[in-house]
Amino acid sequence: MNLLTNYDKEPRKIFSEPVNSGKINSFQNNYWKLKKVIDISEHSEISSNFDKLTYFRAIVLSTLRDYKDIFEEKFVGEDWSKLTELFEQVIDLDPGYTSLVEELFEFVKLIKSGKIENLLFIKLLEELKAIASASNIVIVNNYRENIQFECSHDISLLTPYQMMKSEIIYDYIFFIGSPNKYKSFNSIFLGNKIKYLYFDFFNGDMKITGTFSKSLKTISNINETIEIKKIEKHITNKEYEQAEDIPKANLSLWVNRYESAINKTDENMLGRVLQFENNKHMVFPLNSKIRTVYIEKDSSYLKMKSKSLNHLFEGDWIIIKRFTENQFYMKRSKELFGEERYEKNLDLIKRYKESLMRRKRDFDTYSNFRKELKKNNIEVKSDTVLRTWTVMDVVKPGALKDLLKYLNYSDEVTMKTIKAANFINKAHAKVGRELSNHLKKIISNIDFEEILETMERDHFYIFNIEGVGEFVLETVRYVHHEAIEVQPKDLYKILDTI
Repeated sequence: MNLLTNYDKEPRKIFSEPVNSGKINSFQNNYWKLKKVIDISEHSEISSNFDKLTYFRAIVLSTLRDYKDIFEEKFVGEDWSKLTELFEQVIDLDPGYTSLVEELFEFVKLIKSGKIENLLFIKLLEELKAIASASNIVIVNNYRENIQFECSHDISLLTPYQMMKSEIIYDYIFFIGSPNKYKSFNSIFLGNKIKYLYFDFFNGDMKITGTFSKSLKTISNINETIEIKKIEKHITNKEYEQAEDIPKANLSLWVNRYESAINKTDENMLGRVLQFENNKHMVFPLNSKIRTVYIEKDSSYLKMKSKSLNHLFEGDWIIIKRFTENQFYMKRSKELFGEERYEKNLDLIKRYKESLMRRKRDFDTYSNFRKELKKNNIEVKSDTVLRTWTVMDVVKPGALKDLLKYLNYSDEVTMKTIKAANFINKAHAKVGRELSNHLKKIISNIDFEEILETMERDHFYIFNIEGVGEFVLETVRYVHHEAIEVQPKDLYKILDTI
């Protein structure tokens, strides 16, 4: 409401201004060439060292500080050693890449020694000089750093989230990075004059979200005073334009290789693959619920909520347990309800599962077994669902009573088994609530700036819950929406590139 109160009908202009740097353009080109090489190499150690080059690149493309100064602060001896090791590994992999590696190595040396100017910052200073009498200026950058400006301007340095929280209409806003970079941030009402400063190999188009229609002219009257001006790029290079498609192509390649490598058996299930920013993959059963972490609106606090697999998006942060959750549920249930009681009830569940599995083997495949159950008035939606009934994934199927009757269980044992299934489900539900409360508390207490910096640098964040174990926060790069055949042993595991 404060934002709307402060809004007026002054003409608003948005400028998209690319900055050209020949040396950084060449580095960007060589970076993507090397990434293709490493993605094809299937070499996990090289991939790990390449992450350091990715972090190096992120700083180069986002910082407003002198390159030599920022890297003296952000990179230690081990970091530089990993870059050197990466370049040596690539040459060992194929000497044909020597020229490419030498160019990258030379660029790193020039950056480290301070022989390359930060043209993004120089451009920003030129813009500030041109508005010497202005006040109420904000510089917005996803990359968090402290900068001292030798000028008399009243300048705020904010992240997008801090800026939205401020509810201020600024006279001048300078976004560091392409408009496309701020795809989840609706900025056009927040300043009278807005400029996006970015290197010219990035896409400089405005990212129109669901809030706005594709044609700015057809939006409501509040947009009538907005004028968008885009300065043409100095360089057009299709390789840069298509860079965002590379990870998606890599995911399809990974899926094809995975499906070719697995054993085709009746035990396999349908699953969906997530690709993370660190080039790892994870396969989940269809219709899975995933714990996600998000930044609460208008605050600097992290919150946790569950999302269905179908509703995950690029950039979402998800929480993954570093060992099988089922093991924790069993261990904690024994602590809460007593080991003897838990084991006694669990034994009844295991017995009916074994009996069901023996009967399934009589019909060879799950498809044949499903037809057999249908003849006995037991409906099962799919072969995948039936498979979950034969293992511990589902303790109490909806048709449990009919299944036990089909297995010739007596009335007494049937009642005991159903009672045991109810007990196990309630025990696991209690443990699940306890675990979620632990996670919510841990997430809310994690230092906001620390986790953002770590996720930006490494794309994952590891934390520990005492008595429970390690968890890892991963950034979703892509969701493979087509179901694939997956081996049960690969579910819920972080998998390297195949």
